[in-house]
Amino acid sequence: MKPCQKMWLLLIGILALAGCQPQEGSESAARQYLAAEMQKWMTNQETAARPHLYHALPPLSYTIESVLPTTPSGFAHDKLPLPENTEGWPAYQFNGSLQLLTEAKTSREQVQRYRLTWSPPEKRWFLDEVR
Repeated sequence: MKPCQKMWLLLIGILALAGCQPQEGSESAARQYLAAEMQKWMTNQETAARPHLYHALPPLSYTIESVLPTTPSGFAHDKLPLPENTEGWPAYQFNGSLQLLTEAKTSREQVQRYRLTWSPPEKRWFLDEVR
């Protein structure tokens, strides 16, 4: 293959990858965000995915069983002024399970549900645990 052809293939590949970024607030963007947060948790880093009262070992793995559109969280904001209406904000409920290692070194599965809400004014995801 000629060097010029290699450059064109490289350029096409770069442009294709640049076009693969998910749209803000989309389900695929929510999946990417949750995957990154779960990976942080599994490597024992600070993450929004760890339940607040959870003090056990990080999960060994996780599985997403389903993703459903849901109502956005009214708490999906960090800045003032508070949003007047979050009704049209994209939100998804992730239903899945965590594979956990207990302190007794046995494995157990735990059902876990998260709601991810995209805040358009802040351009970020907010994650909360669904009980």
